[in-house]
Amino acid sequence: MQRITVRNTHPGLKQLAISAAIGGLTLLFPSPSFGQDEIPNEDLNSLPPNIAERAITLEEVATSFVDSLKVENFEQARSLLADSVQDDFSTDDIASRWQRTLEVAGNLVERGEARYEWGVNSDFVAIELMFENAQGDLLLVFNSEQEIVGIDFPPLRAENPQEIAEAMVDALASNDFIAARRNLHPILKGELSTEDIERKWMGLQSIAGAYQERVMTQVRDAGDFDIVVVTLQFEDLSDDLLIFVNDDRQILGVDFPRD
Repeated sequence: MQRITVRNTHPGLKQLAISAAIGGLTLLFPSPSFGQDEIPNEDLNSLPPNIAERAITLEEVATSFVDSLKVENFEQARSLLADSVQDDFSTDDIASRWQRTLEVAGNLVERGEARYEWGVNSDFVAIELMFENAQGDLLLVFNSEQEIVGIDFPPLRAENPQEIAEAMVDALASNDFIAARRNLHPILKGELSTEDIERKWMGLQSIAGAYQERVMTQVRDAGDFDIVVVTLQFEDLSDDLLIFVNDDRQILGVDFPRD
C-alpha cells in the first residue's frame, strides 16, 4: 500500500514524504522534513538568538553568491561551496548553468530578498530572481558548517521525467556518479554525497551481478510528481529502480532494489 504526503514549504518547492513501502521496496532516499516553514526577514527577531544569527549569516552568503553570478565572477561563487561538492560544480559548470538560465529568461533585472528556512538536517535560503522574461527562485542548501552543499537554479528544465530518470541510470552505468547526482533536489543533495550514490550502486551490483542494460521504462502519474520505474537487467537477475520526479523536473527520491 502506498501513502504519500506532499507539503509546500516555500513557493515552487514541494516536500515529499514517503510514509510506507512501495511494492514491497524500501525508500532509500527519503526527502528530509523541515522543522518549520519559511521565515520572513521581519520575523527573525522572534527566533532564538543562535538561529537568528545563523539565518542572517546564511542570507548574506546566499546574496554574495547571486551577486557573484551577476558580475560573472564564477570563481568567487564557487569559493562559497563546501569542499565536498566542489567536484560537482566546477567554475565552468556554474558559468554554463547561469548562461543557460540567461538564454531562456533574459538578463537579470532585480534580486529579491533572501528568505531563510531551516530544517532538521540542513538549512536553505531562497532568493527570488527577476529576469527580463521570467522570474523564479534560486535555492541554496547549507550544511551545519554554513557552507553551500546544494544549488538549484530557477527551474527551466526541458527534459521529461523519463529522460531524467534514464539519464541518471546511464550515468550510474558509466560510473559517473557526479552526473547521476546532478538532477537530485538540492535538499536531497545535502543528504547524499557522490560517495553515497556510488556505494548504493556498487552494493546493488554485488547482489544482482554486473549491470547489463535498461530493459524498459514506465512513468506513473502520482499527482504532484511522477514515479518512473526503470527495469534493469543485471548479470544474475532483472529488477526495478524507482525514481521520483517532481513537476520542477527534480529527483525527490530514488529506491534502489535489494539494498
